[in-house]
Amino acid sequence: MFTPAQLEQIREQLIRSAGQPKSITVDGETFIQHGLTELIAAYQAVQKMTPKKNGGLRFTKLVPPGAN
Repeated sequence: MFTPAQLEQIREQLIRSAGQPKSITVDGETFIQHGLTELIAAYQAVQKMTPKKNGGLRFTKLVPPGAN
């Protein structure tokens, strides 16, 4: 599970990656990073794995019919 701070770091990395080229060649070596769509899909998967504030529980008050 990821903390909100970790999710924020992932989001910031996505923003930095969006502004950089997908591949670059330096001194004959080529460096390639994942495409933006792959990064966004990974971020969305991480968000789905992170528990919600209420843990998925919903509390309601059940009132039987005619109990008014």
